[in-house]
Amino acid sequence: MRIELDTPAAAAALLDYLRRCECIVAWAADSAIEATPPPRSQNPELAALELEAYLRVWRMMHPDVHVRVFVLTAQ
Repeated sequence: MRIELDTPAAAAALLDYLRRCECIVAWAADSAIEATPPPRSQNPELAALELEAYLRVWRMMHPDVHVRVFVLTAQ
């Protein structure tokens, strides 16, 4: 999933949070990151739900940050 935020600082904060949740996260742009669920996730559908849950929690802790989420699909 690609996640775009308002500022580089917000993106850095989300990147750090998701890494602490053991997600795989990388910078995509100054204010955007790409994230995948933790490698421990066995079921792809449940893994996606896990990542979405982490993102929902972070958004609740940062209600003033605008977040745009794009689901990346395999080509």
